[in-house]
Amino acid sequence: MFGNLGLNLSVVSYGDIDNYKDGELIGTISPSDFLFTGGEPTLFKGFTGLVEFFRGSVKPYRFSLFTNGWWGLEGDFTIDSRNFNDFTEFMDFLTGAGFYRLILSIDGLGDDHDVIRGEKGLFQRNMNIIRYAKEKGVTVEVQSILNKRNINYIQEFLDYLKEYGVKMISLGV
Repeated sequence: MFGNLGLNLSVVSYGDIDNYKDGELIGTISPSDFLFTGGEPTLFKGFTGLVEFFRGSVKPYRFSLFTNGWWGLEGDFTIDSRNFNDFTEFMDFLTGAGFYRLILSIDGLGDDHDVIRGEKGLFQRNMNIIRYAKEKGVTVEVQSILNKRNINYIQEFLDYLKEYGVKMISLGV
């Protein structure tokens, strides 16, 4: 038990993840709601296998993904050894496994975000992901770090994300 909250929590260390095989590890954990975070969890070797475990489970698991959205591409990309035709196919793969909440790292509008993240076009890809996620009924949240590039337009940034249907915005300092 955790304090007087009545929560049963299971703890899995990072080293245990290396021992994961076909859901063996996850099948021993009692919670049914998971958050995949990292670094970038989609770069974890075995990520698609983990999602496949959730897809094939009779236990109703749900999961959230905290990501930078690098995979929001219009064309082909590969995660693990699995090829996806575009980000919509990847999102469909996730939602079919209990994916219900997306947390994107977005650190500014347009080019500011791209410069901060070092990848041209990433902001627009994130907006495409948000639009599609909303169509699929996925809750969308944004994590942003306040910095010298975005500090002068925080209200505009928040209003912009609200227009896209973002439910929660966390600001790190």
